[in-house]
Amino acid sequence: MNTDDEFHLYIGATRYYLGRMTYAVDDFVRTLVRNWSTLSEQTRSIICRDIEEQFELDDVAQPGGLGGGGQGGGPSLGNNGTNGGENTGGGGGGAQTFPGVGSTGGGSGEVS
Repeated sequence: MNTDDEFHLYIGATRYYLGRMTYAVDDFVRTLVRNWSTLSEQTRSIICRDIEEQFELDDVAQPGGLGGGGQGGGPSLGNNGTNGGENTGGGGGGAQTFPGVGSTGGGSGEVS
């Protein structure tokens, strides 16, 4: 798959599925994870940025909002290959992280 096809397919699909609650989301995420290492750095960075932005929007929409004493931030994405990560969300709790995913800060990151 060339870079333009990859860019349009994976980024477009990610943006389409964000916020949806169907079984198709699970199918797409499994495909994305399986192919993550083959995606270009630019595509991975944009996908991570889009997901982080969606987490931030969701945090703001929750009761208490960002910095309003909520339950903590959403999952954090990044590139350090550990279970660590900084909390890019608000509230009083710690960040949730995905295995093998940390945070680079600034709302963007990559999975290694």
